[in-house]
Amino acid sequence: MRGLLTETFESEYNTAMGVVPMSSPTIPCRAPQLRLLTMKEVALRLGISLQRTYEMGRLGLLPVVRLGRQLRVEEGRLTSWVESGGRGLPGGWKRNSD
Repeated sequence: MRGLLTETFESEYNTAMGVVPMSSPTIPCRAPQLRLLTMKEVALRLGISLQRTYEMGRLGLLPVVRLGRQLRVEEGRLTSWVESGGRGLPGGWKRNSD
C-alpha cells in the first residue's frame, strides 16, 4: 500500500501518526558506563589471593554482582567499599578451622 500513497498524503499521514522524519536531529541518550571487574582483577587491586576474593564474594563481604554462576564487582562500588573501610572476614585472618 505504501507505493500507492502520494508524497503529500504520505507526509500528512506520517505527521498525523507522529512519525518523525529520519533527517530530524536526535539527542543521544547514553546510559552510564559500568565497568564490571572480574574476581581476578579484584584480587589484584586488593592484593589478596583469588581464593580469598571468591570467599569474600560468597560470604557477601564484597559488593558482588552475579551473572549466572560468575561473580563480578562493579568498579565504582569496589572503590566506595574500600574507601568506607571494607569488611573483614568473620573471626579475623586466622579463623579456626571448625
